[in-house]
Amino acid sequence: FGARVDEESDDERTKLGQELARSSLLRALQAERESVHDLEAALVNAQQNNSVIAQIVESRDKLIAELNERITVFEEDKVVLKAALRQLQKEMQEEAPKAKKMAKELKVSRTEIDK
Repeated sequence: FGARVDEESDDERTKLGQELARSSLLRALQAERESVHDLEAALVNAQQNNSVIAQIVESRDKLIAELNERITVFEEDKVVLKAALRQLQKEMQEEAPKAKKMAKELKVSRTEIDK
């Protein structure tokens, strides 16, 4: 009779041990599934962030290219304007003696008129 009780007790302990192990494994599996789910959500979020960053970089690059084009145009305009200014200064220098001569002639003419 004592051996049978020990046998039943061993069977119960084995069943309890198996149930405990099963329960522990199920909890571990559930925790692992939650971890996988969290990692998948983090991956999706990272991919979305990468897509947004790529769009921002592309937009920035287009803006930089446009600004560089505008700078090139402004530099070309600057060269043209400097050349036009030099030409204007040259023409003014050439006209200065003529203007002095005309002013002198005007003064002489007024003096003659006043006489």
